[in-house]
Amino acid sequence: MAKRKAALRPPSALHANLVREIVLSLNRARTPVGAPIREPPLAKALAVSRTPVRSALRVLEQMGFVRFEARRGFTLARSVETNGAIDRLLPRSPDEMLQEAIIADRAASKLAASVSEAELVARYRVSRGAVRRVMMTLRGDGIAQRLPGYGWRFSEMLDSPQAIRESYEFRIAVECAALGQPGFSAPPDELDELRKAHEVLLNAPGRFEPRIWFSINSRFHEAIASWSGNRFLLDAIRRQNALRKLDEYHWFRDLEPESIRRSLDDHIAILAAIAEGETEWAASLMKRHLELHGRDYPARVPGLPVPNES
Repeated sequence: MAKRKAALRPPSALHANLVREIVLSLNRARTPVGAPIREPPLAKALAVSRTPVRSALRVLEQMGFVRFEARRGFTLARSVETNGAIDRLLPRSPDEMLQEAIIADRAASKLAASVSEAELVARYRVSRGAVRRVMMTLRGDGIAQRLPGYGWRFSEMLDSPQAIRESYEFRIAVECAALGQPGFSAPPDELDELRKAHEVLLNAPGRFEPRIWFSINSRFHEAIASWSGNRFLLDAIRRQNALRKLDEYHWFRDLEPESIRRSLDDHIAILAAIAEGETEWAASLMKRHLELHGRDYPARVPGLPVPNES
């Protein structure tokens, strides 16, 4: 009699974090389906022992992303590119919830541009260690910078029509320039994976989840900049993504799903043009995409004055 497959048990927050780290590591390494997943290198890279790594891989096995065979060990069973499955199945960690609360409060001006760790500890009733971990993550994302002592300063926000206009004008110049670089080259596997990730999200049932949308949106714009072969263009786009994250994260739930679907359709059309080698057409599509979103952006942020159209 065949054994019944055990129901997926929600992993602990600790294992959930480790699962996400393993997924990121596999994606960075562009691990192909069917490739072996070695525990020792993962344990070394993540600075943990093999035991928690194996437990995290067992979680991925239950999800169907990896396969275990007695003599081969773990192998990748299917792609773990950003498609929402990991985020929907794993519990959010306390650090993730704290990060979301800090971003939302700063976007709503409930937090000053500069804060001390003591203020954050008192406000959110968490440990100083938790505050520091989250703020270090935000620093890595370009959202905050450390001040002397125990203070932090948040990055600028797109908090006025002029700032939004200037940001989108800059992005049009940079992203269209990226597509026009002489050395522009999109690796076919990366292009295909990115297109599939967009299609999966576009066809996913229910409302979009903020983390999933922000991840794929940032990845799309940064991928095009990285394919230009110019590190400074990539740095510029990462900076712009960080600027927008504070505002967009907070007001995400007020966005109409149709607006996100239009963005996904735009992205897919741009990727299709790149795949055909039509980078000039891709740049035209990108310019139109950014112009439309730059025009609509103020209306999507409650409380932000919308400039009069002449």
